[in-house]
Amino acid sequence: MIFERMVAMPDLDAIRTKVNGELEPDRKNALGQFMTPAIIAEFMATLFDDPVRPAALLDAGAGIGSLTIAAVPKLGQVASIDAWEIDPVMRKHLEHNLKLPGVEYSVHGEDFIAAAVQNIALAKGRRYTHAILNPPYKKLNSDSVHRALLRKVGIETVNLYTAFVAVGSFTLETPAISTDISTLVSWQSLAWSWTTTENYRTP
Repeated sequence: MIFERMVAMPDLDAIRTKVNGELEPDRKNALGQFMTPAIIAEFMATLFDDPVRPAALLDAGAGIGSLTIAAVPKLGQVASIDAWEIDPVMRKHLEHNLKLPGVEYSVHGEDFIAAAVQNIALAKGRRYTHAILNPPYKKLNSDSVHRALLRKVGIETVNLYTAFVAVGSFTLETPAISTDISTLVSWQSLAWSWTTTENYRTP
């Protein structure tokens, strides 16, 4: 079912601050977790064009759902949302927040890279019309599990962030729109560049 109006949204920045305090610092660093401020999420959502048909939205590394909550009213017509978040603390808030737009959604607690690589290798899985991403940001060692998985589908990258973007692009329909944050220096320096990329993939 498609809903074009949303109920009043929660204060996502307040939730983000609260959840940030609940995360274990070592695990946060290990997973490369940096949650998106609401104002940044809203800006990213403006980079989408109005869809010509109901959108199927992907949010991989969804956190508490800030990006999706910002994207739904901009897209207007949203048929479904697939959100991926491996952290159980953030996933609890994500589940609650995704109930609010009134759009059909699924929350996945598995490793997005591992699941997507399997689907790519087997030429199966969901296809999306839109993706909005702020994935984890951390280095991938050459002998890491994720590097080995990515090589199975011809992707070579040294960072988990670009791995999410590359793998995510394989899940998009033809044509589709992806919006993501690309860091110029680092999150700590608050230097961002913004990219909207048209992706053309064969189904």
